[in-house]
Amino acid sequence: MLNAALFALAVALPQQQMPTITKLMGKSLPTFSMTTTTGSTVSKKSLKGKVILLDFWASWCGPCIQASPAMNALHKKYGRKGLVVIGVNLGEDPGAKNVGAAYKKEHGYSYLFTQKNDKYGAGIGVQTLPTFILVNQKGNVEQIFSGWHPEQVGDKLESRIKELLKVK
Repeated sequence: MLNAALFALAVALPQQQMPTITKLMGKSLPTFSMTTTTGSTVSKKSLKGKVILLDFWASWCGPCIQASPAMNALHKKYGRKGLVVIGVNLGEDPGAKNVGAAYKKEHGYSYLFTQKNDKYGAGIGVQTLPTFILVNQKGNVEQIFSGWHPEQVGDKLESRIKELLKVK
């Protein structure tokens, strides 16, 4: 599920020019600087040494909404052990104001949300929502999951997070 702008980009470019997210596996995650829903900035540099879970989502995406409680649970369980979960919002109506903040408040989520990330998502090849990118302490991409299948994605993500954080 893509928003109209990303879909237009996908249609306008020949397929060989579209970035594919799988190219990131095992490589350094491209640098990012995102604005949080509270107006502060979070960047790859500011999270150096942390395990990062990027959850690319949109408020209109049913599977994204289904995944959010699991993302919050991972944050609560492993946040103090070095995991940073970031809800990377993209694909919203350009006129929408702070969708992530309203969503976070409505559901009582405690993990970090950022906004207006369409350019970054398109640049690294996010073509499906939700997409999850797990990044190790060195800043390298460990795993990528597209779509939400709790019996596959949720268990595999948690297992790999535990390995990276060296927790039982």
